[in-house]
Amino acid sequence: MGKNKDPRGVYTVVNLQGKKALRISGELFGSLTTIDSLSNYDLFVRWRWGTEQWAPRATGARDSGILFHATGAHGASGKSHNWMDCGDLWGVGGVNMQVPAASFKNDDKAALRFAAKAPKLDVPVGRIDVEPRVHRSANAERPGWNITEVLVRQDSAVFKVNGQVVMSCHKACLREGE
Repeated sequence: MGKNKDPRGVYTVVNLQGKKALRISGELFGSLTTIDSLSNYDLFVRWRWGTEQWAPRATGARDSGILFHATGAHGASGKSHNWMDCGDLWGVGGVNMQVPAASFKNDDKAALRFAAKAPKLDVPVGRIDVEPRVHRSANAERPGWNITEVLVRQDSAVFKVNGQVVMSCHKACLREGE
């Protein structure tokens, strides 16, 4: 319920098969952050969905993701950040980037899907008729344990789920005037 305050025990360290693991209940929205400024790193996360779900997503699709290259005060979302949830990319907070992507229809609306060999498109596309995200190339999640990797080199990132590249972005930068 605020930076370094967790009265409900949303974050706990548990023993899992003889190893310590971080358990995040999902009861409240929260984050794990670093105070270090990073530009070249590999993030490796081994995870699985729990059995409990909480409002506002007590039923239906689960929601989680990795927010990276955030700027601003520690613990704040800042003006420039990218959000990936098992591979879908949401460029939010005034960021521009290039993503190899192809057009497709999603619920009768124009959308983009990551395609490694497609031309790199500017995202956001600046059109209100296109969804504000780039869909991952495939759903590589599986029941049980999953491995997510984010490989970042300066202004480019590759996102893998269970060893499969599902997204990449390049030339990420803050939009003029933001």
